[in-house]
Amino acid sequence: MAANVLRKGHQLTVDIYEGNDLKPVAGETTDSYIGLEFGMIYERTKTVVNECNPQWNETLSIPVHIPAYVDNVILRLIDANVFKSK
Repeated sequence: MAANVLRKGHQLTVDIYEGNDLKPVAGETTDSYIGLEFGMIYERTKTVVNECNPQWNETLSIPVHIPAYVDNVILRLIDANVFKSK
């Protein structure tokens, strides 16, 4: 017996405002951004350079289908300085 699954489209929306007193991993300041992961979909904010108190003021949106086979939303604070080659 086959079942029909109705997939309705929805959006996962996350408002990213600011970071406070971020500790630099490399150097004296950070070049930071926020990464948002849901399943195989990834979105990110712009990179705020040379700032330990970054202000992004961005909204990230990811399409979500119901039923969703993923239940983890991952937010990562990333310092782009760590990934730059020297």
